[in-house]
Amino acid sequence: MLERGHYRNGAKDGVWEHFYSVRPYNVLEEKGTMINGFREGLWEEFYHIEPTSDSYIEMRTDELTVYLPESGVLFSRGMYENDKKVGIWEFLYP
Repeated sequence: MLERGHYRNGAKDGVWEHFYSVRPYNVLEEKGTMINGFREGLWEEFYHIEPTSDSYIEMRTDELTVYLPESGVLFSRGMYENDKKVGIWEFLYP
């Protein structure tokens, strides 16, 4: 799994994105906020079909090429508190 985010005082902090690699694609799997190295607040997970150049939008950064679903298919969404899932989580099936 690939990750993109920032560290503060040696701990993950701020918005983090996790990707998985299906060569030659890096596909966004989940996105949310880390505070002092723990998941906190809203996190979103994404459902993916087999990536092809026709089904994904390409985003390039300095070091990473990311492919996002054109339809932006959100799979689940919910809250974390102290690195644990809390409250009601939504699961959206395409």
